[in-house]
Amino acid sequence: MTWAISQTDPSGSAWLSLCAEHEHLLFHDSAWEPVLRAGVSDESLAFVITEDGKPRSGALGVVVSAAGIRTGYFSYPYGGLIGSLPDNDTLRDLLRELGRAHNLSQIQLVGYPGEPERDWSGFECTADQTNILPLEGLTPESLLASYKRIRRQEIKRAWKRGVAVEIRDDSDSIDSLYQFYLETMSRTGGVARYKPALIRSVVEELAPRGLARLSVALHEGKRIGAMLVVDSERLSHGLMLVSSAEGRKFEANKVLLHTAVEDAIKACKDGFDFMPSGQSAKGVAQFKTLWHTDEVPLVHRTLVLQPLRAQVWKLMLAAAKRWPMRNLLAWKRGRSS
Repeated sequence: MTWAISQTDPSGSAWLSLCAEHEHLLFHDSAWEPVLRAGVSDESLAFVITEDGKPRSGALGVVVSAAGIRTGYFSYPYGGLIGSLPDNDTLRDLLRELGRAHNLSQIQLVGYPGEPERDWSGFECTADQTNILPLEGLTPESLLASYKRIRRQEIKRAWKRGVAVEIRDDSDSIDSLYQFYLETMSRTGGVARYKPALIRSVVEELAPRGLARLSVALHEGKRIGAMLVVDSERLSHGLMLVSSAEGRKFEANKVLLHTAVEDAIKACKDGFDFMPSGQSAKGVAQFKTLWHTDEVPLVHRTLVLQPLRAQVWKLMLAAAKRWPMRNLLAWKRGRSS
């Protein structure tokens, strides 16, 4: 048998047939490629690994560049390889070949829920987790009753105070979502990783296809919070959940999340994915456990191809998470929104 690796068109027959044959998430689908290109990097990169000319596995992602250092990132926010893989030595050799062809310092394979287990020796591995709320046996009517009493009271109190949720796709609602996001990152000390173009692309590319929903929390006609959800075949993914300072007083986030889970139940999804919080977001992680979610471990894997450049890349990422670079990044994001 002969294994080979080659770049491919994510809208072409090789990638489409690979996705049709193997279980995957929206983030592996060709529909996600325009979102990556608009909101992460304009240099998208998809590849297939073939056995005797037949596509067996592959990944969809982008090349991210800074200071002349190029990283293959597969993908955002989830990624990794789908399909049947060759043995580990062969896989590393193939990825090195891809790296040389595109001058990559490293190749990062982002873990995802449901990723098959296999031998990953020779890769740098980083542990992470997401939280998934199982939806089996739940109905929209029984969902509220499944919460602890204090959570039910908070949501009902918000409803009594006039908080309502509507699905929107207009430009002003997209802008509000992003402004609430920047405010939330400033309040919590998080890094504003999302570009405004990514959020806009998700809504404009995927909402018309029924794969994304922008929900807006309203009080007396004023936007006070927003949530962005995208759908895989079996899971709904809470991509972003944010609110204004006023929205926090009215429990906007809790009403938005409850409504999103209701929508996932109506769509017959197996679970609602709260998405990874990051290693430093302990408060967010604790919030997710209050919804009776299951912790699902993830592993991100990196194959280093140019050790010196890969180390410089890590140093740049670490600097971006600290003041003043974190504040500068937020300011830049706000200027471009």
